[in-house]
Amino acid sequence: MKDDTNSNDVGSVITALELLNLIANSPDIGLSEVARRVNLNKSRCYRLLTTLNKAGYVEQDANTKAYRLGYQAAKIGQQSLNQSHLMKVVVQEVDRLQQTFNESFQVYINQPNFKISQIYRRGSTQVLRVMSQFGTLRSLGQGASGKVLLAYAAEDVLNAFIQAHPQEPINQSELAQIQRDGFYRSNGELTKGVIALAVPIFSRDGVLIAAISCSLPEVRKDEQVIESIVKQLAEAAGRIGISLNSNEILIN
Repeated sequence: MKDDTNSNDVGSVITALELLNLIANSPDIGLSEVARRVNLNKSRCYRLLTTLNKAGYVEQDANTKAYRLGYQAAKIGQQSLNQSHLMKVVVQEVDRLQQTFNESFQVYINQPNFKISQIYRRGSTQVLRVMSQFGTLRSLGQGASGKVLLAYAAEDVLNAFIQAHPQEPINQSELAQIQRDGFYRSNGELTKGVIALAVPIFSRDGVLIAAISCSLPEVRKDEQVIESIVKQLAEAAGRIGISLNSNEILIN
């Protein structure tokens, strides 16, 4: 006789994973939209989301009632990153840069829906330092890392980005300049008083993997130091990339 209980349990697990994937790709999404996109009735969708909420895999905004990933999902994601080959190489290089310059260094990767996220950071130990929130999604094209990832994006990705953001005109000459220079420097673009420097990371077979960046307070601006940081960012990016094939990339 067929075990309907086990079949239902497996179906519920698969549906719960679909909910997590949807919320990961569409943060701050409401119950009705979740139910519609996974083809569930609202009552069953609500029960599954409530279970995931209690377990810490999703959280619900008290005001908007929208859902986003919770701390347990972030924890699993970080553990997955920690176990990856890319992450092992990234940690070694970012830590070395931080110890050399004692500024804040980060690595960003692409995410779905033209977003980027930070997969590793090592902050400065100086009293005045630049802090960033780990795991926060940022729009592709924003900040030094976002500009670099957009400048070196594949043509189809760039075209899709332009179509999806008609209100955000793309500065093609700026992107071309980034490609010529091999890096991008922002001066207070996201946060006033902060300088950010970023370079791309390519796999040894030439596929864009990520961007590695440095953030420092403008009051510590020293052009010789900045030139040295850019040089060592590029060298670190090369060492990270040469050890990886594109099939080890963490971006979507």
